[in-house]
Amino acid sequence: MRVDFDAKTLESVTIPQGKQKVTLTDTRTRGLQFELRQSGGHFSYRYSYQGRQRGIPIGPYGVLKVTDARRRAVELARMVALGQDPLNIKDEQRLCPTFHQFFIQKYLPFVKVDKRSWPTDESLYRNHIKDAFGEIKLNQITKGKVRDFLHSKIGSGSAKGTVNRMLVLLRYSFNLAIEWEVAGVTENPAKGVKPFQENNKIERYVTQEESLALKAALEQSVNPLLKYIIAYLLVTGARKQEALRARWDDIDLNANVWRIPLSKSGKVRHITLSETAVDFLMLVKTNNATLLGQKFDGCPYVFPNPITLKPFCNVFYAWDTARRLAGLPEVRIHDLRHTFASTLVNNGVSLYEVQKLLGHAHIRTTERYAHLKQERLQESAEFAGKTFAHILNTPDPIIVTGGMALLK
Repeated sequence: MRVDFDAKTLESVTIPQGKQKVTLTDTRTRGLQFELRQSGGHFSYRYSYQGRQRGIPIGPYGVLKVTDARRRAVELARMVALGQDPLNIKDEQRLCPTFHQFFIQKYLPFVKVDKRSWPTDESLYRNHIKDAFGEIKLNQITKGKVRDFLHSKIGSGSAKGTVNRMLVLLRYSFNLAIEWEVAGVTENPAKGVKPFQENNKIERYVTQEESLALKAALEQSVNPLLKYIIAYLLVTGARKQEALRARWDDIDLNANVWRIPLSKSGKVRHITLSETAVDFLMLVKTNNATLLGQKFDGCPYVFPNPITLKPFCNVFYAWDTARRLAGLPEVRIHDLRHTFASTLVNNGVSLYEVQKLLGHAHIRTTERYAHLKQERLQESAEFAGKTFAHILNTPDPIIVTGGMALLK
């Protein structure tokens, strides 16, 4: 039966004797139906999709008014007109996993194979993201919720750099969910959310004078290999873990090349060794033989722990003691890599060459390390000044005629 839905009409409907239900169709909104059963009245929407008649519940009458039902029916009609099946979408929304389910069951198994820094992702999720989004379905996480979460982290004292890494993790997670066609996930709520301006770029470089103080402090270290490790970092620009895990088999002292089988990028890279670095390695080999004696025979590592003959897990405490003794408590081991890059740039080495030596995939990463001293900038400015000094020093005035400068 087709009627014009209104509260008075629907409330007057009764179930005929011998029937279990009665169904009415709205004359004003195509596809909107009202069904009355003994349990009460309910709205639904009937539509045709790919030649099949389908129906989707809208909600109970009383909780929903006629205007609510009509509005929802129009929304569903729009979806059908756009080629979407509301029932399939509803099923996908119902089957959509929570962020925790997705992260544990899909994300982690993938990144453990594909990403070397996956423990960092796991830590960020466990310590920060889980409480905020763990029990929420992926399709219920909105851009507003992501933005509010990030701002709340800043408000609670988290560093901007850390919060930005949370944003990157959220964005990457949703990108993978969309790529893998996870049920119900069609949009990335972290997309378009701007990271916080960190303004915390650290420019700390070890001067030659400071390196002498550091050398004296390293000589007193309880770790007999620390002075060699630190010196090696300074003359190669390598990362700490690359040096700690360095193997003799990967170093060609004749070709002056050090092969790093698994770098930070997950790819093999090669470091060109200077003559100083090669001489230094020969010194290390001699020292190891003296320090370890017969134990050194067959040891594959350049800087082995004298006790285990394995790479050091961490040298922070020995380093912290040495840097404080040298009066450099703020200098980090990674600053030695900064120093290597800065030294090259300040001596005229191009950023492209520094990029290759450091193993950076993008030149913009190298630019962060390429710190030019004020003296170097002054020299460059003086070069330009001397080149064009004659403009100011010319004794006779200059007349411009026909686009050419002539002396009067």
